[in-house]
Amino acid sequence: MGTDRREFLQTLLAGAAAVAIPAAAHAEPPSGKAFSFGVITDLHYAEIAPKGKRYCADSLAKLRQAVATFTARKLPLMVELGDLIDAGPSKADDLGYVKVMRKALEEFPGQHRIVLGNHCVFTLTKEEFLAGL
Repeated sequence: MGTDRREFLQTLLAGAAAVAIPAAAHAEPPSGKAFSFGVITDLHYAEIAPKGKRYCADSLAKLRQAVATFTARKLPLMVELGDLIDAGPSKADDLGYVKVMRKALEEFPGQHRIVLGNHCVFTLTKEEFLAGL
C-alpha cells in the first residue's frame, strides 16, 4: 500500500516533532538566529469539481492565507513543493490557473521558489508552465 505525499509529510513532521535533540548536539548558526521559511505543497488549483480529497477550487484562498501568515511572520522565503495547479478542461484553462496562482504568489514580499509537480505539466509543457510563472 502506497503513501501519498500529504500522509508522508504528516508522518515525517510528527516524527521530527517527537525526536528530542540535546542542545549540545547542534551549534547555533553563525548569525545566532535560526532561519525560518514557509512551505506549501500540493495546492492543485483548478476551477473544477472536487476530486476525492482534493478541493481544487479552494486552493487559491488557502494560498492567500499562507502568504498572509508568512508575511505576518516576516519570513524571507516561501517554497512551494509541487502541484501548484491541477489539470482543467483545457490548456487555456491551465494557463489561466498558472496566472492566477502567480499573482497570489507575488503578494508574498519575500523570495519564493516553486518545484515543478506532475500535475503542473499534465496538460502544459514544462516550458509553458514556467513561462506562465
